[in-house]
Amino acid sequence: MSQTIYILAGLVAFLGLILIWRGLSNVLTSDLHKFRGLIQCIVSIVFFVFAGVVVVASFNLSAYKHLLMEETVATLSFEPLHEPQRYIAHLKVPGEPTRRFEVRGDQWQIEARILKWDDRAAALGLTPMYQLERLNGRYNSVSDERDRQRSVNDLHREKGLVDLWSLAQEYPQYLPFIDAQYGSATFLPMIEGARYDVRLTRTGLIARIVVE
Repeated sequence: MSQTIYILAGLVAFLGLILIWRGLSNVLTSDLHKFRGLIQCIVSIVFFVFAGVVVVASFNLSAYKHLLMEETVATLSFEPLHEPQRYIAHLKVPGEPTRRFEVRGDQWQIEARILKWDDRAAALGLTPMYQLERLNGRYNSVSDERDRQRSVNDLHREKGLVDLWSLAQEYPQYLPFIDAQYGSATFLPMIEGARYDVRLTRTGLIARIVVE
C-alpha cells in the first residue's frame, strides 16, 4: 500500500512541477497570459501541499499493521514481584523481540487503535490497520483503582510525523476516506504461570488464556 501512496504522491508532485513551470513561463514572458500563469502557480502549490500531506500520512500509517483476518497480535505472561499486586509483564508481538513492563493491579488490560476505510479507499486496496497502544494495570477494588499507584505503558514502537488518529477524530470532515477509527481494549486477571493469547478481530480485541 505504501508503494501505491508514494506513486500517487509522485504523480501529483510531477503535475505540480509542470504547472508551476508553465505558470512561471506565462507570468514572466507573456503580458497576455499573466493571470493564467498566476492561477497555474497557485494550483501547483495546492498539488505540492497535497503530495506532502499524502507522504506525511503514509509515514504515520507505517506505524500501523494490516488486519487481514483474525490473528494473534501479542502473547503475554506475568511474573509476580515480592510486593503484592505488582508484576513484570512479558509481551511478545509477532516479529518483534519480547519486551518487559511493570504492571500494577489485579488485572492487565491492553489497548489498540484500529483504522478502517470507506468503500472508495478499500477499492484501492486499503485494508483495516491497527496499532497496539497501551498496556495497563487494573485493580478489582474501586478504592484501589482510585487510590493506589497506577501503571500505564506505551506500546508504540514507531511515531509518525503526524498523529493521523487524532486528526481523524478532530476533523472527520476533512478525512472522509476514514470510515471508522476507534479504540479497542481487552482485560483479564494476572495469573502467575498463565500465558495469554491476544487476538484482533474485525470487531476488536479478545484475549484468552492458553492451555498448554
